[in-house]
Amino acid sequence: LSSLVRILRYGDNRGTLGTHVIPLLDRIIPAICSSISSDLRGISQEEEEEALERINDLNYSLGILAKPEHNKLWNSSLWQILQEKSNPLIVRGYVARLLYDKRELGDIDLQARMRLQLSRGQEIEGGLAWLRGLLKGKSSFLLFHHRFREQIDDWVSDIDENTFKERIPLLRKIFAHYSPSERKALYRALASPSFSKKKWEDKIKVDEEESGLITQMIDEFLEN
Repeated sequence: LSSLVRILRYGDNRGTLGTHVIPLLDRIIPAICSSISSDLRGISQEEEEEALERINDLNYSLGILAKPEHNKLWNSSLWQILQEKSNPLIVRGYVARLLYDKRELGDIDLQARMRLQLSRGQEIEGGLAWLRGLLKGKSSFLLFHHRFREQIDDWVSDIDENTFKERIPLLRKIFAHYSPSERKALYRALASPSFSKKKWEDKIKVDEEESGLITQMIDEFLEN
C-alpha cells in the first residue's frame, strides 16, 4: 500500500499516472481493512513486531491519502483489533494509542482500559506487553498526560520487589526506543516536585542515602 501511495503522490520513473493508481487503492484498502483483525489472530511473538510495523505503515499511508471513506474503514478496523481479545496485547495497546491520537478514543475510555489491563487480576507480562504497544512512538504521550503517568506509576509501585527485579529487562524494552533526551525528560517529569509531592505525601519518608541509591538505579534504568 505504501508503494502505491508514494506513486500517487510523487510518481515513478515509469510515468505511472495517478488515475491508474486510485482505482487500485479503492479496491485494496477495503480488502485490507476487512481482513487485518482476523490476520492477527494466533501470530507468534516474533511476528508481533512485524504486525506493529504493518499497522503503523497502513496508518501513515492512509493519513497521507486523507480520503474520508478510507479513514472511516480504517478506524473501524482499528476498533475491531482493539476489541478482539484474542489479538496480541502489544498490538491492542498500540491500536489504543492510535485511536487516542486520532481522538477516536477519549481520555476516560483509555483510562478505563488501562485500569483493566494493569489491574492486579491480570498477569504482569500481559500488562507489560500492552504498555509496550501503548507507549510505542514519541514520549510525548507520557510527558504531557500526567493521569496516564500516574496510572503506570501506581501499577509499577504495586509490583513486589522480587518480581520487579525479574521483569526489569521487560520494563526496559518499553522505554528502549526513546532517545536519551526523551528518557531524561520523562525522568524529570516523574521527579518533578508537583508529581512527587502528590504521589508520596503522607507516606514513608526515605532517607537521603536510600534516596541516592534509588536515583542512581533509575538513571541506570533509563540509560540502558
